[in-house]
Amino acid sequence: MALVPAGIEHGVEWIAARRPRWRPRTAVRFFTVTLLIMAFFITFFVSWDQPLRRDEAAIYREIGATLPDDVVVMTGDPPGFYYHSGLPAVVIPNEPPQGMLQAARQFDAEYLLLNENHPGPLAALYEGREDIGLELVRDYGSGFHLYRLPNGQTEAEE
Repeated sequence: MALVPAGIEHGVEWIAARRPRWRPRTAVRFFTVTLLIMAFFITFFVSWDQPLRRDEAAIYREIGATLPDDVVVMTGDPPGFYYHSGLPAVVIPNEPPQGMLQAARQFDAEYLLLNENHPGPLAALYEGREDIGLELVRDYGSGFHLYRLPNGQTEAEE
């Protein structure tokens, strides 16, 4: 995105060199404003109504109300999870289960929240075809599963 203004200016100069009636300064302003407006509208329409985000937010809030305030949750969306739950979170690494467990120990994560958008190396874990000692705390529906990690110390309040 940072190179777009330079690209617009370069493109307008190239065209102006071939079209003597073009006014480069006016064209640069026009195309810059037009691209900004287009970017705004595209962003607005793409993010206008995303029911999945509402579902995720409700699940995150429910988890935040269920777990103790001092636990760290490993999830695919740490900023969103923290925003809606208030609980600290770290990202699930794109690693096989043993790498994920090592990262969980390193960052003191006690819970793992997997959804259908999990990292590829954790597919067998998500589908229940691999057992690494995780305790299923709750299936929240919509593809969300909350697990207690084997190195966790805190029990979830039911």
